[in-house]
Amino acid sequence: MSGFRSIANLAILSTVLTATSALSMDKQSFDPMEAFCDRQTFALESIGEVLPWLEYLSGMREARAAAPELDCPSSTVRAIYNVFSSPNEDAAEAQRRAFLYFYISKAMGQESSERAMDQDGSFRYLNDMTLAAFGWLLCPGTGAARTECARSLFGSFPDEYLRTSPVLCDFSNGDKSAVEWPRTMDTPPLSCSPRTPDRQAAAGAWLSDLHTAAR
Repeated sequence: MSGFRSIANLAILSTVLTATSALSMDKQSFDPMEAFCDRQTFALESIGEVLPWLEYLSGMREARAAAPELDCPSSTVRAIYNVFSSPNEDAAEAQRRAFLYFYISKAMGQESSERAMDQDGSFRYLNDMTLAAFGWLLCPGTGAARTECARSLFGSFPDEYLRTSPVLCDFSNGDKSAVEWPRTMDTPPLSCSPRTPDRQAAAGAWLSDLHTAAR
């Protein structure tokens, strides 16, 4: 009987070590610029990619990191270049909204393939973090002007989306009891605070954290 228990314990240990090794390799192998260019429709794929991705976006905004080339295979890269090259502000706003609403539609699609393949419940968090990062990237200006742009932008999204978002629920006007939290981690980076009673303060604190992470 003890032999079976030892074999079981070894199997469990092997599984844990394999998972830990895979996570470590994932963090080490993730190249934000390469992923931005190579993923046809960009989305973050693991919690470990979030902070390196935000740092890369910060680097692009501050000319510390190179932007991907327009001829790379990513449709996401081309969509972002189209926003930046819009002939006027109204056209840029329309393209930005259409681009970001793609991620809102994915979040609200209960029968999506991404949900079906989600192993740890992180699909919604990763999708919404991708959206938030692109919203921040596409807001013009710097400092307070960009922060106010992001506040206005996120607050304009459908409340059904916001109140269930583990990233942007602080911008919701409705009940936030239905937030889709990841199942396997307590507090992912840049999570919203559904229990904070002052929504304006909670949203402001979240924007401040985003500004710190993505500058």
